Amino acid sequence: MIAGLKRNGLLIMNYFLKSKLLPLGLAVGLGQFACSADVAPIRPSNAGRYSGEQGGKTGVTPVSSLPTTPRTPAQAPPPSEDASDADVDPAKAALSVSVSLNAVSVATPGESFFGRGTRLANGSLVVTYGQNADGFQSILAEISSDDGKTWQQLGQIVSVPLPPGSPSIILDPTISALPSGTLMAVYRIALPDGTFRLQASASRDNGRTWLVQGDIDSSAAVQAQPVQPVISLNSRGQAQVYYTKAKNPAGGEGQILMKTSTDEGRTWNNQTIVATRAIGSSSFPAVTRLKDGSVMVAFDTFRGDADNHLILRYVQSGNDGLTWSSARDVYVPADGQKNAQSPQITILEDGRPVVMFMSNEDSGAQVCCTIKMMMTQNVPAFNDVVWQAQPVTGVAGDALFPAAVPTKDGSFLLLFERGRKILMNRVSIKGGL
Repeated sequence: MIAGLKRNGLLIMNYFLKSKLLPLGLAVGLGQFACSADVAPIRPSNAGRYSGEQGGKTGVTPVSSLPTTPRTPAQAPPPSEDASDADVDPAKAALSVSVSLNAVSVATPGESFFGRGTRLANGSLVVTYGQNADGFQSILAEISSDDGKTWQQLGQIVSVPLPPGSPSIILDPTISALPSGTLMAVYRIALPDGTFRLQASASRDNGRTWLVQGDIDSSAAVQAQPVQPVISLNSRGQAQVYYTKAKNPAGGEGQILMKTSTDEGRTWNNQTIVATRAIGSSSFPAVTRLKDGSVMVAFDTFRGDADNHLILRYVQSGNDGLTWSSARDVYVPADGQKNAQSPQITILEDGRPVVMFMSNEDSGAQVCCTIKMMMTQNVPAFNDVVWQAQPVTGVAGDALFPAAVPTKDGSFLLLFERGRKILMNRVSIKGGL
């Protein structure tokens, strides 16, 4: 069984830590995922060569199935009532979640992976992703000024030659906008000197050109390299990067760290341990700021010291990340042989966080994964978080590495990877409070 495969510490030669959920024989790095791309890919608009410890419940009610016509936006399915509504005050509006296909963008040759995005102050949406094409591996970005209906390519963030058969060199891209208007991208990169680094690049001309700013962290051991970065802003508007790195410099089990930059990415200081455990790994941080100003970080971690099946937990900070609460559960699969992993997070207009994650609960051992979503039943604050009893489905199978980009109409784009393409659904969540 795939779920029974033992992880060798941080399995991070490729672009994520956990291999045990993937189909047998699947190459995690540059290999092809055996999935069908039946929804609209986010792709560049011009081709060419680039240089430069409680359990949750199961019985999830699927919200929708994926459309089968990739280039025509589909009508949203009728809203579905979440199975946890019985636990909510009946006087409150019923929770409804709808998922529909977003508009398509122009496709070009090549593999795309690990999409992440952000919404700018002017309402534009920016998505970044990795791409393998024409013998190069690149981190690219696209912008949409119409809430994701159409997309235009921005300048490439970084690009390196990728000879056939070579391991991935640049991975895990993420992007955010600073108060000054500077766009910041963070990614991990394997350099010719043998080091593995988390690196920040910045654009001060709306994404047309990019310059490397500085290294956030590094390692000389591939098993200990920093991975899975996500950018957040503290209360002073300074960039903070949360990421996973091995507790031991030689490699092994991971913990979640955070560093802060006061100069838009040129230098990074004040390393803080966000989440760790004495035995086992914690990884894949997902960060949001709640309405009361506190910070929430969701992540995946071992179910137990002797059980490396993955569950979702969270920590909170009420002082901009100087100190952190003890970890509490977001979601624990009822089946102890199943996993919930690789979370990302967004926050609704009403203040409720939504954690999206990969799950193999609804599939056989050879297929991964369904994208599911957990949200709170209250507008949470520090030490006051009430999660719904069970998740709802955002992408029904064969999907990897979700992420969210909030839109102006209150919905969000749910990005995911399938068949080495970055795809997206539009999700609208109403009621439930």
